[in-house]
Amino acid sequence: MTLKDWNIFLSHISDLSDWLPFIVWLFLPRSRRNELNNLGAYLLVNSLLKTTTLILLSVNRHFNTMLFYHLMAAAELVFLSLYLTSLLRINQPARWCLIFSFFVD
Repeated sequence: MTLKDWNIFLSHISDLSDWLPFIVWLFLPRSRRNELNNLGAYLLVNSLLKTTTLILLSVNRHFNTMLFYHLMAAAELVFLSLYLTSLLRINQPARWCLIFSFFVD
């Protein structure tokens, strides 16, 4: 196994290990899990996107997966904005205007 093969293997393991926090979130008590719904949704979306990139790269070695990483960045921005606006108690219309303004910039 060359160094390149080892790096690719570790990268794939890292992508699959993103499911672990989501599985931990699933096993939280229901009351605690309801408080962290945004976190669970973010972990699920992130894990699905990374697993999709892994599958596409396994099937077709030269597939451009950059779009999926841009989607992950957009999902991170949305979920972080939702978390911060709920923490700061910003109302719903202002929350979506703030998120929209992030994407417009």
